[in-house]
Amino acid sequence: MTIKIGDFVEVDFIGRIKGNGVFDTNIEEEAKKYDLYKENGNYKAYIICVGQHHILKGLDDQITGKDVGEYDFDISAENGFGKKDAKLMKLVPLRLFHAQNIDPKPGLVVNVDGILGIVRSVSSGRCIVDFNHPLAGKDLSYHINIKRIITDLKEKLTGLLYFDLFLDEDKYNIDVNEGNIEIKIKVVVPTEITDKFKEHAKGLIKDIKELNIIIDDKKQVTNDN
Repeated sequence: MTIKIGDFVEVDFIGRIKGNGVFDTNIEEEAKKYDLYKENGNYKAYIICVGQHHILKGLDDQITGKDVGEYDFDISAENGFGKKDAKLMKLVPLRLFHAQNIDPKPGLVVNVDGILGIVRSVSSGRCIVDFNHPLAGKDLSYHINIKRIITDLKEKLTGLLYFDLFLDEDKYNIDVNEGNIEIKIKVVVPTEITDKFKEHAKGLIKDIKELNIIIDDKKQVTNDN
């Protein structure tokens, strides 16, 4: 069955910087193989909605029209993490770092006003900090295993909860009763966020008749038919 925009699919991936090795994967064995393994990493197949840019746009675009199976895709910098933007190279006075007991050196990742950057050079009482994404300007390649097309309503919601609200499966319970959905979330999420999630979920998953979200034993969101 050909994959189209709006379909939910389960995927595994291995991402490479062209000419410079693997930088990301959701496969635990591969993460260990390439020294990328993190103890609290999310090593399971992703459930994504095609066309929602749950993955890189260049990758999302190339999945459309394919069948279930394994593929190798090339992603240009422009369709990956973007081109390098000279405007994101900023001069920052050294005194700002020294006030925080930070001795900036080239390659150091620093936080400036809540934004992460990489120190590129240090001289004359100031340093140049690069606020581009670390992979900006890099051409990439991906090995993608499109494992299956998802038809189960609960599985679709699981994918959306991860990508929209950044919630792992241990943070909620989903009850499905013929299109009537109740999601009990175990952490506090602002009402405006759950409202947006409700609207987004109903727009993507046509089988939803009614969606209720409960947080801390209080019904926070109710959606009428």
